[in-house]
Amino acid sequence: MFTHKEYVAVIELRNEGWDFYILGAWRDKDGFYISTDSGCSCPAFWENHTEEDLTGPLTYMQVKTEATSLWKDAGQRVPKSHLDEFLKDLRDSKRKKLKS
Repeated sequence: MFTHKEYVAVIELRNEGWDFYILGAWRDKDGFYISTDSGCSCPAFWENHTEEDLTGPLTYMQVKTEATSLWKDAGQRVPKSHLDEFLKDLRDSKRKKLKS
């Protein structure tokens, strides 16, 4: 998918029937990168994305702010515990060494 980035986490911001709206996070030596994807359940997530579609590099706090804002803007349709888990995955990834 993104050859120079390590996948970190994803959160469903909205999932209604066949439609999805998600936020994904990746990282490299410079920081975190995020992107949203949406559509019907037919395509694979990130199928039409390239590294140019990623926003970053960002700090953990910048991703936390953006993820919280997107979660609220999506109508808080998924439990806050999902947002908390997404943010925990980001924090945990900072402690791990990047794969070469």
